[in-house]
Amino acid sequence: MDAQSTQQQYVQKPGERGVRVGLFVDHAKAIRIPLLIILFGVVMTFWVDQIWELFLLLVLPSSATVVRVGALGMSACLGFAVWHTARTVYRFNIPTIPTLADPRAEWLREWLPRVLGAVIPLLMAAGTASALRDPSVHSSDGWWGPAAPILFVIEAALLFAFFIVRRTVARRVLSNKVTALADKPSGDPRVTRWRQLPRSVRWVYAAIIVANILALVLAAELPGTMATIGPLGIVLMCATFLTITGTYLTIRAACWQFPLLTTLFIVTIVLQYLGWNDNHRIRLYPTMHSYSSPEIKLVERGAPIAGSLVDYAKAWNAGQGVGSEGPVYLVSSEGGGIRAAVWTLWVLSRLEVRSNGEFSKHMLLGSGVSGGSLGLAWFAAIVKGERDGVIQLKDIDTLVSDVSTTDYLGPTLETMFLTDFLQRFWVRPAFVDRGERLETRFELGWNAACRKRLSAGGSPATAEQPVCSEFARPWKELWANTQRVPLLFLNSTEVQSGHAFIQQPLAYIRGRGQDFDIANAASWSTGLMPASAPLSAVVHNSARFTYVSPAGSLMDAATLRSGKSPTRQLVDGGYFENSGTATIAELLAVLRQVYAPACSGQFGYGSPDCPVKLIHISNDPGLESLRSDDACPDALRYASPYSHYGEIRAPLLSLLNTRESRGEASRTAVRRMFARGKLPTSPNDPVTDNSVFHFRLCNGAYHLPLGWTLSAGSMGEMSRQLEGTPASTPAGFNHRQLDTIVGRLVSPHG
Repeated sequence: MDAQSTQQQYVQKPGERGVRVGLFVDHAKAIRIPLLIILFGVVMTFWVDQIWELFLLLVLPSSATVVRVGALGMSACLGFAVWHTARTVYRFNIPTIPTLADPRAEWLREWLPRVLGAVIPLLMAAGTASALRDPSVHSSDGWWGPAAPILFVIEAALLFAFFIVRRTVARRVLSNKVTALADKPSGDPRVTRWRQLPRSVRWVYAAIIVANILALVLAAELPGTMATIGPLGIVLMCATFLTITGTYLTIRAACWQFPLLTTLFIVTIVLQYLGWNDNHRIRLYPTMHSYSSPEIKLVERGAPIAGSLVDYAKAWNAGQGVGSEGPVYLVSSEGGGIRAAVWTLWVLSRLEVRSNGEFSKHMLLGSGVSGGSLGLAWFAAIVKGERDGVIQLKDIDTLVSDVSTTDYLGPTLETMFLTDFLQRFWVRPAFVDRGERLETRFELGWNAACRKRLSAGGSPATAEQPVCSEFARPWKELWANTQRVPLLFLNSTEVQSGHAFIQQPLAYIRGRGQDFDIANAASWSTGLMPASAPLSAVVHNSARFTYVSPAGSLMDAATLRSGKSPTRQLVDGGYFENSGTATIAELLAVLRQVYAPACSGQFGYGSPDCPVKLIHISNDPGLESLRSDDACPDALRYASPYSHYGEIRAPLLSLLNTRESRGEASRTAVRRMFARGKLPTSPNDPVTDNSVFHFRLCNGAYHLPLGWTLSAGSMGEMSRQLEGTPASTPAGFNHRQLDTIVGRLVSPHG
């Protein structure tokens, strides 16, 4: 069909508004990939807190120059890609969308690509401007923050101007044989095949597709290389690749009248259903990859610690000289991404330093969920380093700061949007998944922080190497040759049953054949999570942050030799219960016989002579009080008003809110175990103040993110809330509790 016959086909009729709407819909359908990218960007910018937190990190003075340049550069690249693909699509005569040749829509085909291309940096400007409203930015100095939105607006204006004048400039600078550009987009010849496009257009597509392939190779072979441009830069870069490569494929499919997107969707659903491309296997030993089947000879099926919790606790008490002579601390730590991990580590490490190393000798165990599990594991690794003579008290503060500010998100996103995305369409598992990539960041982050500690020059390499590689080694090594490292109970969730999956290092809890009735709606990891599993993988099973980490496929270690090993999927422990106190309650019931009669009399765990104390570490400012003095100054803002949510939202909200309510119920139940037989009259009842300690975060001058990237300013805010607020003030409850615990540990009478 030539241009003249095409124009004769479409005759403008007065008042033909329906046709105008239809033209717009058809033109939007043709460029659906760039439009979906923009729609996704709008949702992520304005309604997803974790992305907003990336904007916040970008505008802070502490953001690296390469991250700033990466965000600006990749924003321009994506804007260019959106414009270029839209212009290219509109040059085609696509049989399924004949209205793309309608002369009545020439203005739409000319201006819509230009507007869409400029929208990308405008979204970046909106995101950075929104982040600038946070008080943490106002309290910081530096030119970059206020300038960031302006720079993105200028970038949008420059792109828009380029889209308008580029034809004139190109004709003056380049040969017309190269550019083949008319005065206006409407003058460009329409095409039906890819090779009919001008050479310059095909060069652009070829260059970006080659760059996409190189990025895939880098992500597979040299992971983390591209992550230096920052998480936002990675997201924008991958969106550029998707826009160009995806549009190229859809144009080809449209010309062939083949439903490519529908086919790809069906393929990935079928592969997922059959499990053929599952590259999310949980590693059962350090050298195993997420895409590989385990070698049976390398799987150590036994538990990291032989024997039961009861026997272990008795031996631990005797070895430490504690029990009735000193406090015994059980720690529960809530989930909440990097915020939970760092806050947990910060609290426990300050207790350790302030008590001159005594606190860890009185901490029997910790129960963690999600980020809280990572914080507990970090602290256990520090204690292991202390016991082995590698880490000294003077190292701890610097080590905590270094491990906390490592970028765990960039390399994970790099894998998520590149090789992990490609794996969804690959028949067999072939690539390391984003879950293993996050585990690798746990390992490398700990290793780098450990080697940079202040006393690094004073430790023999033979002792340093195992300690600094702790997260890459089997988790059994944490307790090798010592009973002086806190036990870890790391909570995950089973997809199939919805039950809690408690990863714990002991062969039994009570003893052989006595554990059947201990856990309520939960499974123990004994016989399933082998002693050879790397510590990073065990921690990650509890901290599989929604969609950032995929559900992990755990092959039953006990039945591997039979060749019929069942596979269960594990997700973040917060799906079941986000506080870790449900597991603490079950363990307290078992430990009664260890601490009898001091903790089994009339008042149980609340008895004055009972040494067992609970430390609960939360990070959600909206959490209820667990003591008489731990309310946040703005606690009333979290009161939930009753409202009508309608028949559509009500079921979804109730499912989400029930999960939070389960955590509140668990915390309340555990607190009552220390209530001396009384029923607390309110959340602020002091009845448990001598036995239950609650370290919490409130809203402060600095935003504390939930994702996997944390700034130095966030660390400063946590330090302020822990020790920087005077203990004598109402808001100094964390400081007061710190002083109380340390005072008991350093006093001659415990």
